[in-house]
Amino acid sequence: AESSDIIDMPRGDTITLKNAENPFGEILYIKEINSWYFIKNGISHAIIDPQLAKIAFPGFKGKNGVLADLQNATAGDPIKFPDGTLLKTPTSPKIYVKKKKKKRHISNEKMFLALGYKWSNVITTNDLMSSQYAIGPGIALPDSIASTLDQDTTNTPEDDAHPNTT
Repeated sequence: AESSDIIDMPRGDTITLKNAENPFGEILYIKEINSWYFIKNGISHAIIDPQLAKIAFPGFKGKNGVLADLQNATAGDPIKFPDGTLLKTPTSPKIYVKKKKKKRHISNEKMFLALGYKWSNVITTNDLMSSQYAIGPGIALPDSIASTLDQDTTNTPEDDAHPNTT
């Protein structure tokens, strides 16, 4: 292979002694503080909602760690849900879509269905995780357009048991 063949390839992380054992990072459960963390390259990132680990790191298996693992790492930003994730909390019926570091409230059921969302994809997260996102502009259609939408076109029997979006 010529060096010109790889010149445009993106460069990955540099492998050092610090990350050679786990170049992709690892998910650790620290029993002493009852918390999950993603640690990579000596930086720890809190996983505030355990179900987030499955979404953000599919295929990763968590393992037990000790407090020393955390103390040997520099604290980084908490792991957050990816863009497009539908979120709600147990304390509010409002449904949000996460977009560009913000959560945007979906104004009503018609809007939710018009966007092609499914009730089964809404993740109920804890209030602490929800508070990690600033509130962005809501998502709504003008009443004149919303009234023309047929809300029954995308419902399935299991979707009928859904939370209120208002």
